[in-house]
Amino acid sequence: MFELQALDRAVPPNCFPIDTNKFKYIVEPYDVAIDSEFFNPIKIMTDLKDQYQAHFTSQWHGIIGSDHMPSHADWEQQLSSCKAFIFYGTEHFLANMLPSKLISMNLQDCQLVILLDLVQTIRSALRQSMADVDKSKLQLSIEQQLETIMILSLTGVHSIMANQWHSTLENNAIRLSKVLGDLLESGRTTGETVLRIIRTKKEESNYLTDAEENNYSNIQPSGESFTYSSKPTAQPSLATLEDPNIFQSHFNFILFGLPNLMVI
Repeated sequence: MFELQALDRAVPPNCFPIDTNKFKYIVEPYDVAIDSEFFNPIKIMTDLKDQYQAHFTSQWHGIIGSDHMPSHADWEQQLSSCKAFIFYGTEHFLANMLPSKLISMNLQDCQLVILLDLVQTIRSALRQSMADVDKSKLQLSIEQQLETIMILSLTGVHSIMANQWHSTLENNAIRLSKVLGDLLESGRTTGETVLRIIRTKKEESNYLTDAEENNYSNIQPSGESFTYSSKPTAQPSLATLEDPNIFQSHFNFILFGLPNLMVI
């Protein structure tokens, strides 16, 4: 029988704690991300939950699309009963629930929302195009990412990590592994976590080079599992951020809201 190991982590006086036992998630609700076997969101989330089970994820509860498609009631229940919520899948978050339902909810107890979406596969694009046929221009505009973040903020969510633009299954898998590694394993704040991702020069490329691995956390395939290792990193200089090799896509994943939330 699995035994949960106690976590002893002091929270600085200028930070707000997030209970690691109060995470909820919905992953790939329609199970249409079969274009990539290795970077399939369901596989990635399952591997990461197993990796951090000893200290952090044993009490996480959520819905995976391969088990069943979540109803509108499922979405509302998951969002309204958590301290942190993760949506990890294709297309966009508000394509899954009515904006009018979301805006009427009180989510002040939800401190953190992590959105790893804005990915298209052949199956997801076909399904979404059929779902959008009868929507008005106003409805479609409300489902955009910035509008989604504004609505979540208005409902009371303290901090939101999200892609600004379209991404790929591979990049979202890398981001989720880095986010969970920094928030859970390393005990970094929400602001520190996103800043570390932004400051990685080649975050939108394939894998980091050996030299860069010495300065930043690395994610790599290891057999059937998806592993994350956290390594000490030096503070990058201003010249690093001014490097012409850093493209707009490197700033895709950003933080809206409080930068001083810490998982305990």
